[in-house]
Amino acid sequence: SILFTLFIGCASKQTYLPQNLQSVLPYHGYLPADIIDSSLDGATLKNGSILTQNGINTAIKVEENEHFLSQYKEYTFASGVNVLHIYQSNGDKRSITLDATPLSIKSHAGILALLLNDNSLLLLDYDGTLLFRSKQKEVVAYTSNIATPIFFDDLVIFPTLDGKIVIVNFESKEEKKSFVVSNKSHFNNITFLAHSEGIIYAGNRHNLRAITPKANYKYEATFNLIKMVDNHLIAVTNSGIIALLNKELQSITEIKYPFASIVAIAANDKNLFFLEKQGFLIQTDKNLALSKVYPINDNIEENIFVSKTNIYYKSRFISLPH
Repeated sequence: SILFTLFIGCASKQTYLPQNLQSVLPYHGYLPADIIDSSLDGATLKNGSILTQNGINTAIKVEENEHFLSQYKEYTFASGVNVLHIYQSNGDKRSITLDATPLSIKSHAGILALLLNDNSLLLLDYDGTLLFRSKQKEVVAYTSNIATPIFFDDLVIFPTLDGKIVIVNFESKEEKKSFVVSNKSHFNNITFLAHSEGIIYAGNRHNLRAITPKANYKYEATFNLIKMVDNHLIAVTNSGIIALLNKELQSITEIKYPFASIVAIAANDKNLFFLEKQGFLIQTDKNLALSKVYPINDNIEENIFVSKTNIYYKSRFISLPH
């Protein structure tokens, strides 16, 4: 069992996981259909149902070849080929034709910020009127993890597919600045974007940056996942390191699972959870002290969605232990 071959290491210290760390998951269950697509904000099931932070949305089903993107108040946004679909809670639907397919979306103050798969950045109103467009460099390939635009003050921060973030004033509709996160040729899309205490955090598979008015910081590695929890960053590398970082991206604590492939990070009030591809859920406290390992007895595939209470994959879900 991989449970006995995983080990953690801090500096040169390595410790095998003891057998008594095995625990039984308190609850898991099944979805009505397989997950066929997921985003940071939800997932699409094969039967057209959508998953959100609140579970399955029973009021709306998307049509074939549509994929859930996000939900804001009474609006649900889904993508089709070169089209944005907007569902209202009463079942009404309208569609906005675009030049490319939407990959991520954020809504604020009647404005929609979109990243398209031709690396175009758009601001639209809800009727589809184009307010701003910036065409970035087209890319050959990108990963399935796509960051979502962020609104704060009078600005919107766009992720791109070519390793940059672009800052736009959404009131004046003017592009203000752009920052290069990574200049790699392939799979360079921004997968993580956050704003906290005046700092912009942006990351992708190759680099993580913290951008402040006075200084910029970076943490270079090959990342599987990056997540913000309680104003701290959790970074998981493909070499098995899980690092807790401060706001300057300095490592506070690191643990290492050299043979693990972490595919999802979740958190509740007290604990962090790391879903391992070969079928284990690793639970730690917020300081990354090892607590428990839950065998799942199932290989974990793509299209994973993490809510505040559950981890969803395939046609199953795991309720986060307390």
